[in-house]
Amino acid sequence: GNIAHVTYGVKVINWLELFNLPYPTQRVLMKEFLDRYSNIKKIVVDSTGVGDAIIEEMVNEWDYADLIEPFIFSWMSKSTLATIFYDLLYKHRIIIPANNETRLSQSWQKFYTQLISLEKREVNGNIVLAKPDRANSFDDYPDSFFLALYAARGLIDRNEEIELGAWEQDSDNPTANMGLTKLRSYVN
Repeated sequence: GNIAHVTYGVKVINWLELFNLPYPTQRVLMKEFLDRYSNIKKIVVDSTGVGDAIIEEMVNEWDYADLIEPFIFSWMSKSTLATIFYDLLYKHRIIIPANNETRLSQSWQKFYTQLISLEKREVNGNIVLAKPDRANSFDDYPDSFFLALYAARGLIDRNEEIELGAWEQDSDNPTANMGLTKLRSYVN
């Protein structure tokens, strides 16, 4: 008979961009954004720099306290993110919607532009994907996506659909991005 192989992949379902807002306002908007989704299993938060204080406030204010995992960006951790990204990419386990309507959205255009402009570099023996060293180069969208993939890595073998949040704050740019990703099954 026919045998269907079920694989779990990661699909981008939404982004929230917060530009030049104080952290307390960002937290409220992120919570409202996440509250629209019913099946969140993990939230990975950039805790580099002032991130620890922000995470502490999220834990105290949000119902999702036990789902929040801090992530500190370093060359080594960025290498881990690149490894996870390439692993899922080469296994065809990443789904980035790109229909005509989606491609017209500002979020998709920023994500795509930032993703394709990333440079693969070796830094201190670590292979990383980093924004170009030039003015007006950003990696907020790819970083929030990579954090969502990082959140999925330990959950990907479960037989359930889940939603994952990943928040990334760029210290060079007062923009925060919340990437929401759904881990779902599809048949190969």
